[in-house]
Amino acid sequence: MNIKSKLSYILIAATLLFWSITPLCTCAAGADSLKSVQNKISQTKRHEIKILLKKFGVSMSWVAGSCVVIFLMLLSYKRLKNSQQKIVINQDISKNLNSPETLDEATKFFIEKF
Repeated sequence: MNIKSKLSYILIAATLLFWSITPLCTCAAGADSLKSVQNKISQTKRHEIKILLKKFGVSMSWVAGSCVVIFLMLLSYKRLKNSQQKIVINQDISKNLNSPETLDEATKFFIEKF
């Protein structure tokens, strides 16, 4: 084996050793800090959930408000239409319909109209 391959093996071994020992040292030295980090993470998650629920509540209130506004608009439109229909005078239909009683009268009426 030449020197380059020996140096590369030593470098790789040192790197693997460093990266495999580092988590063990961190866990042994910071067991208490791990609990504090977990508490901070759980508090952060709770805070984010509260923010998310507030945003959801605001969005749903906008949806409910728009539903109420649309309902009121449709209700007022319906009342407006019903009030306009009441203004129309009910006329006697029998006076307006001059339906002929015989075939001769119907033919005469058709010829006069057209």
